[in-house]
Amino acid sequence: MNDKCKISYKKNTANILRFLGKLSAFIPVIFIALHYYDMDVVYIKEISCRLLPKTCLEIYLILTLLWLVMPTRKYFRNSGFFEILYNLCPTELFLLLYFAQKHFWLSCLFAIVSIALLVFVLILNVKNKKRYESKKEYRKKKRMIYQSLVLCICVMCATPSFLAAVVYKLQGETYIPTAETDGEKNSEDENVTAENTEQDAVETVDVFEENKELLLEFTQENWEKKSIQERIDVAQRFLNFEDIRLGIPPVPIYAEKMYSITVIATYDYENKNIIMDNQFFMELSAEEILNTLCEENFHAFECYMIENMDWNMNLINTYYFQELREWRENLNCYISAGLDDYEEYESQPVEASAKRYAKEETELIQEYLKKWTGSDIAGSEKNED
Repeated sequence: MNDKCKISYKKNTANILRFLGKLSAFIPVIFIALHYYDMDVVYIKEISCRLLPKTCLEIYLILTLLWLVMPTRKYFRNSGFFEILYNLCPTELFLLLYFAQKHFWLSCLFAIVSIALLVFVLILNVKNKKRYESKKEYRKKKRMIYQSLVLCICVMCATPSFLAAVVYKLQGETYIPTAETDGEKNSEDENVTAENTEQDAVETVDVFEENKELLLEFTQENWEKKSIQERIDVAQRFLNFEDIRLGIPPVPIYAEKMYSITVIATYDYENKNIIMDNQFFMELSAEEILNTLCEENFHAFECYMIENMDWNMNLINTYYFQELREWRENLNCYISAGLDDYEEYESQPVEASAKRYAKEETELIQEYLKKWTGSDIAGSEKNED
């Protein structure tokens, strides 16, 4: 009776595994359904590779289709557990792409080991073909080797794929200023401003000379030596300096990969922060970064003025506040940047004012840098949002 129960249990377990093996063919469908809206731009800074979500989806579909039509699939049919692993394998391999955003060299190691295992298996199969005279024995051995290969790949890629999908949620690196940069420098700048405002009206303090050490970070020579984290720290210190000049609260900045391949940076009106694109942040010249920071920070100034102005006072309708009224009206019917209407976008009051301020401020800083170093910073114009 016990033997019959054991046999029945094993048979039922085998049937369930075979059923699950058939269902595992829908793993790609489930993955796309769960992550279709989560898929973000893939940016791997080590190789300056940027892939849009649509491209990532196409890569995943092609990889899955090729995997499912491979001749080796026949060695996994009706094998239950190994069929599940076989159908899971392309998804795990694809997730290495997202894992590479945070751990590039580790992803390369996994990819190289997987390729090495595949080459080893192919060589082993060639040797076994000569060793086994019986085709049945050869196919059995071949089946075992392929199943072992898939098992190794799945076990090896399980942790990185889990981290990419569940922990990182298909997101790449986000760089934020260090606490020291954000806090201590703010306090220092606020103290400097407080001292400056107490000075006699006749005695004007040159704030650029006072912040010479900070501004010299934006010489091309110094800028090129900095890592992305160092650049975001310097950018935050510069924004703190600019915010005091404009008389607005500190504006945070962070860098991440952005969906658009043409947008360098944007000011988030809702969260009141500046977002820089990782790739552009590393590729643009120091002068271009300065111009971008000034422009986006001026959007913060526009927003601050609109939100804190008393719109019920009579003076608001005078010529003095005309530009402010235009900003307010513009934000109610803002035109986002596009290839077809870029000129219209650029001519909007909030954009025109920000670009004008950024141009003037950048040129002024360039004059100081030229005086201090005897050289200019090379730069070229790019699109900002």
